[in-house]
Amino acid sequence: MVYLVSNLLLLILLFFTNNLNLWGVAFGLWLNGILYAFHKVEARSFLFGFLVSFFIFLMTMDTMDRFFGYQNQLLSATLSEDTMRKVHTLYIVGLIGILGTYIILSTFRTKSDKRTMGKGFVDNTWLLAVQKSAKTFFYATIPLSLLKMFLTITTGGSYTSIYTAEAISSGGLFKLILHYGSLIAMVAFTVYLATLPSFAEARLILALWVLNSGLYLLTGRRREVALLLLFFFCYALARNRITPEEPWITKRSLFWVGLAVPVLVVVFTATELMRGLSNATGRGLEAIASFIYGQGVSMRTLANVISYHELLPNQHYLLEFTHQGLLPRLLGLEVFQGNSVQRAMEGNSLSHSLSYLVLGPDTYLSGIGTGSVFLAEGFMEGGVLGVFFLSILYGMLLHWVDSFADRGLFKAILCLLIVQSLLWAPRGSATGFISDLIDPATLGSLVLIFFLAMVLNRPSKNKNASQIPGEEATLQQSELSQPRALWPQQPLRSSHQRRAHYPADHHLIGSQADATPRSGL
Repeated sequence: MVYLVSNLLLLILLFFTNNLNLWGVAFGLWLNGILYAFHKVEARSFLFGFLVSFFIFLMTMDTMDRFFGYQNQLLSATLSEDTMRKVHTLYIVGLIGILGTYIILSTFRTKSDKRTMGKGFVDNTWLLAVQKSAKTFFYATIPLSLLKMFLTITTGGSYTSIYTAEAISSGGLFKLILHYGSLIAMVAFTVYLATLPSFAEARLILALWVLNSGLYLLTGRRREVALLLLFFFCYALARNRITPEEPWITKRSLFWVGLAVPVLVVVFTATELMRGLSNATGRGLEAIASFIYGQGVSMRTLANVISYHELLPNQHYLLEFTHQGLLPRLLGLEVFQGNSVQRAMEGNSLSHSLSYLVLGPDTYLSGIGTGSVFLAEGFMEGGVLGVFFLSILYGMLLHWVDSFADRGLFKAILCLLIVQSLLWAPRGSATGFISDLIDPATLGSLVLIFFLAMVLNRPSKNKNASQIPGEEATLQQSELSQPRALWPQQPLRSSHQRRAHYPADHHLIGSQADATPRSGL
């Protein structure tokens, strides 16, 4: 009934605003997708978050223009009707691929497997050891990350200067230590959340990471804060389903979230002025409206790719990860950082190649960029068909991360490591999630965390001596801060089912229980 009424009202709106066209079809698909995700938002939270991101970055300009008649002279681009038809066609193809794949997989899962958690969970000592290890590394490295942000704020130049190749490559050993300390803290934070701690236990860690990310605002960068808040909101919704006896989001907290949204818009608008590239015009509400309108700049990025795709370097833009992280080092390929001519010409990065072409060498090398769009990268690889197949992949990945806790800890960690890049795809790289996974800092951090966890989970000789022969010594739950709700393996029906456990073969990372497919605001 909700779908019927919503679509009827939309049809009336589109008719009276003269939008019964490809844009109307795209908006209708998005609306039905957001209604589908919202219907079971705790089970589809990351799909919901992705569609929110899709609307903000790709559909905001068109929506404000077509429904409210709002335009910003600095941002409004003169684009041909043919270009806009192609842009809206890619929206439609992308949404059909993502939503169609997600719905099909959800239907198949509902019929064949109604479990919300994996089978065979018999103890949780390994899970608790990983949780304590991640917490230890986080507390050890978060001071380095905070110090890095403090030095960036007090000694850094303009917003754009931090993206230049010179700024990234300079700084010496001390800066390198701070940089990797920050990356380890990020991975430790993600692993900690994958162990499903209670909200009460996670408060301090969450507060420290929000503080760390919030400091980016003082450098003029909003991406880290906005992405963290969207990720945290989706994760908290998922926790309501996974651990319903200890929900992370309540009606009271939703009230405060609602109050915080306009405050954040004002803060982000003010941050726009700090960037030295402000598109916000006017004062008060006009500045806020201008800021919101400007977030849809990815539409222009996609339009530029469609218009200038023949002038862009002939590269494989879905393979940007081959010049980032561990893979290029193993293959002997160049590793690119920052804005440079070589990266624009040879880095398989659509963001850098397009920025160099559209903005010009001088502007690009000063640190300014256009960003990218996952749809644009799919278009560069295979046209409309490339967008469709890429969208199918994204539908599979979003479905996978929405069930991040249905198998075991290893899958949960992988899902949470990649999901922020997925949420950012409407404004960034289509394969950024691969770059995140193969980054040496990510892999090294995981090795350190798991090594310490194995040490913590190693049986004690004294405990072995006092045990009945044949028993296996394990890490006592009293030695760790045990979450109140860990890994429920099916919908909770009674109080004795509220404590789930980690598989018996917990010492084998990537064991059979974990053998599942992986997956700038």
